[in-house]
Amino acid sequence: MSVSKVQEMINQPVDVAAFAALHWWQGTGRELEVHLIERDAEGLLHPHLDPQTGEWHLGLEWEEPRNVRQVVVRFAAAADIPNDLRVQYWRHNWPTPAPERWPGARRG
Repeated sequence: MSVSKVQEMINQPVDVAAFAALHWWQGTGRELEVHLIERDAEGLLHPHLDPQTGEWHLGLEWEEPRNVRQVVVRFAAAADIPNDLRVQYWRHNWPTPAPERWPGARRG
């Protein structure tokens, strides 16, 4: 890839969903169960209804930290958009702090 092409791509949106594992969850805390969601024959994603809570789930999970600036969801039809739609961002400790910022760390 040429340098000019790379420069054009800097700060451009990227579809990070293509790099995610797709899941839905059931339970809480130590009882949390993770279930796989697969794309349909057309490559589309469909949420899964949690029978315990009645909530629809469509989760994207990555192995590495991701900084998400914007979420765009496209529905098949405007009538399919639920009134109680929520977007959640769960994170543990991302982005990982630079080692020199950890308590007690020294520059080398």
